[in-house]
Amino acid sequence: MRLKVKEKFCSQLSFQGLILSVVSVVLCKTQEEVSVKNEEQVTLGGNVTLQCNLTKSHDITQVTWQKNDKNGHFENVATYSDRLGIRINEKYQGQLNFTHLAPNKTAIILWKVNVQHNGCYKCIFNTYPGGAKEGKTCLTVYEHLRASVQYNISDGHLAAFCSSTAFPRPVISWTVPEDERGQEQNTSHPNGTISVINSIHLKNSRSLYGKELICRVMHMGKSQDYKVLVTEEGGHWFSVPVLLTVLAFIFVILILIVVCWRRHRKKDGGEALGQV
Repeated sequence: MRLKVKEKFCSQLSFQGLILSVVSVVLCKTQEEVSVKNEEQVTLGGNVTLQCNLTKSHDITQVTWQKNDKNGHFENVATYSDRLGIRINEKYQGQLNFTHLAPNKTAIILWKVNVQHNGCYKCIFNTYPGGAKEGKTCLTVYEHLRASVQYNISDGHLAAFCSSTAFPRPVISWTVPEDERGQEQNTSHPNGTISVINSIHLKNSRSLYGKELICRVMHMGKSQDYKVLVTEEGGHWFSVPVLLTVLAFIFVILILIVVCWRRHRKKDGGEALGQV
């Protein structure tokens, strides 16, 4: 009895394995029949063209472009057929259109891309009698990184701030003499870019004089260091040039007051003599 159960279980596994193998072969063959660039990149607000080519000749009944949503499901964004013509999903109208309707080739252009266009796209050729042939390409929408680092010192405590703005979201870390984890604040802007401010607070600021604070920002798979040299003067809220400017301004105001007062006094004295 056990042997029969075991043989039945093994036969089911073999059958399932055979099905998986057949499905894998069919999928691989389908993907081989569609030539597509795996990745595309475009700056925020730019234009980009996505295209697919069938490597073998087929009778095509319809071409469909799909995009994945937040849950990973694909939805139609545009379709084309000789019978129905071009149809654009209402959500994407005015944002994309077909640029190629030739047999065995399809291409769409996206205008003034925004962060919602970021994701993966499928091109599907519905053929007869071969069925659906599809390819997939992923589009990365990005905004160039802008970042800066600064600090101030008060009562022997140093506070350093590293701010960066980009899309996708930049990741900030610190390389400092003390092992400190920063506190972060994130702000999303209307155009989809994200600002990240990471701050650290170090107690013994005097030990950092003459050393560099390094803010490391990771974006689009690349890291960039932003450095600032810690100096004793740099810790004051008012720097020496600013203080001198303020003092000079006050000095000039005092001189003008004295001059005006002396003129007014001289004028009063002259009028008194004239009356005599």
